[in-house]
Amino acid sequence: MTTTSLENDLSTGQRTLRIDLAWCGTAFSGWQRQPGQRTVQGVVEEALARLLGTPVSVVGCGRTDAGTHAWHHVSSVRVSSQRPAEEVERALEALLPPDVSVRGVRDVEAVFHAQRDALWKWYRYRVLVSRRRQPLAGSRAWRRGHAPAREALQAAVEPLRGRHDFASFANVGSTPGPTVRTLHALEWHAGLAQGDEGLARCEEGLPRRDDLHGAPYLALDVVGDGFLWKMVRTIVGTAWHAASLADPAAHMRDVLLAGDRRAAGPAAPAEGLTLMAVAMRGEAAPTLPPHLAASWHAPSTSDPLPEASPSTPEGGVTGASPVPRRSS
Repeated sequence: MTTTSLENDLSTGQRTLRIDLAWCGTAFSGWQRQPGQRTVQGVVEEALARLLGTPVSVVGCGRTDAGTHAWHHVSSVRVSSQRPAEEVERALEALLPPDVSVRGVRDVEAVFHAQRDALWKWYRYRVLVSRRRQPLAGSRAWRRGHAPAREALQAAVEPLRGRHDFASFANVGSTPGPTVRTLHALEWHAGLAQGDEGLARCEEGLPRRDDLHGAPYLALDVVGDGFLWKMVRTIVGTAWHAASLADPAAHMRDVLLAGDRRAAGPAAPAEGLTLMAVAMRGEAAPTLPPHLAASWHAPSTSDPLPEASPSTPEGGVTGASPVPRRSS
């Protein structure tokens, strides 16, 4: 914490806490607080109010849809309590419901803002390829009886890599504003990968799939500087259709250039989507799996930067994007 930030905190009697969370989104109406709805922001603020004895307003790195999960979400909150961060972490974990977990709580600079300081986000969309329902695994994946070839799915998403106007993937109800975003990486892979440890035990009882290299899962990893409402889910739904066509890439390019939501396919269900990691300004970038880090796209510095649209679900803030670390 810098001297200036410390002085600001001492003068106001407040400090900023960073709270990292994970949750199963099945029983939540998304992140953002909504009257009469159970939301992640709502239950976290209620727990903090009980713990600190005063209402607080928690800022998230971005909103997520109803039913969407988070492996690693970053939030921030200004508090006047002087309880040590480690004590807040233990107490908050005890007060939260079973479908939310605290990954960590720590003091940060007064200017830290989880939404404005988010540089890019990594989302994973999982597809469970099974003709039968799989109750232990299906709550975190979209179940399909069969799947297109992974190569065809990959060809379908290649035209989306880089900086584009994603108006065709902006669903009705999106917050008005710029629709230009940069997608740094889009990779389909078969089987479980880094971040799927919680599903590994469920996979043991699932049938092997020769067309998926013996694995019952397909997943799309997407890293971008910001996302429109249901953008990732619409990419998945459109790619799934495009992969069945003679030229998946050409179809996706036509959808992208149309600038019209009607050109894209339906959004895939929310239960398959998980926020995996967030890169924050001034910090080392999160470690990405090798297949994802290897495909990283760095936009040209001559490209104009779009305006940020931080209040959009699955949204983020545009900014300089540090290259992620690669896991071994």
